[in-house]
Amino acid sequence: MMYANPVPVASACQMGVDVVKSTLDIIYKAIEDLINIHDKDIQLQFGFACVQMRSKNLKVAFAEYLTREVGDSQFENSMKRMNNSVSAMWRTN
Repeated sequence: MMYANPVPVASACQMGVDVVKSTLDIIYKAIEDLINIHDKDIQLQFGFACVQMRSKNLKVAFAEYLTREVGDSQFENSMKRMNNSVSAMWRTN
């Protein structure tokens, strides 16, 4: 599974992609070990969400501003690049 693309991370850090990829793999393995082997609870606080792993159960709580924005009736229309289907686009010039 890939949770973070190592190419842009490596570019931003001015490091090799292999270094970033192995670092991300180690971080994910450490989280997995803490949960499965050591029975630890983990809470990862991101700006847009909080990911909690307690008693091997996963719970995600999204920030209120995000749920409000995504729940807005105009959100889907504002995210669309075009209203035509892809198949229709390929049939036109």
